[in-house]
Amino acid sequence: MVEGAGAFVCGEETALIASIEGKAGRPMPRPPYPASHGLYGKPTNINNVETWCNIPVIIEKGSKWFAETGTEKSPGTKVFSLVGKVKNTGLVELPLGSTIEQFVFQIGEGTGNSKRVKAVQTGGPSGGCIPVEHFSTPVDYESLASLGAIMGSGGMVVMDQDNCMVDVARYFLEFNSAESCGKCTPCREGLAQAWQYLPE
Repeated sequence: MVEGAGAFVCGEETALIASIEGKAGRPMPRPPYPASHGLYGKPTNINNVETWCNIPVIIEKGSKWFAETGTEKSPGTKVFSLVGKVKNTGLVELPLGSTIEQFVFQIGEGTGNSKRVKAVQTGGPSGGCIPVEHFSTPVDYESLASLGAIMGSGGMVVMDQDNCMVDVARYFLEFNSAESCGKCTPCREGLAQAWQYLPE
């Protein structure tokens, strides 16, 4: 087991490899790809625990069985961390293709009080905020991307009528700007400028 410094950028595979090797967690240009030249120069397959947990059951029951759950392009289930202004918080596992409404209102039971749900933020700090009028959207990789959001590692933060979306945008822009490794111009320059353009 290796304990890293907790940098957000270490979620990127080459930065994670550098961190495991005791170096600063900074992404590297590719090629070479980790599959051919990864950890300590050896071929490396980087995946999260959730992905590795699916492998034994797929080997045992087959890919056809696995593809029976979820959607054609996003098969299987996905674990989400449902948090924020929602009555029932915790880890939720549903088939991919389930709607945002199922997560927030059926399992989460909404805010649990008289306040209205305004939006849900998916995909972590680099994700996007989805307003309540789009909660009929299926939760799969393609549908979330069509809304300008991502699935990421499965974060789902519910916001209510008291959340100011400008403040939310400012918070995540500031976080991503501070956590940027600074290697690519759109991220390094774009985040800082986008943050400056937000009204006070």
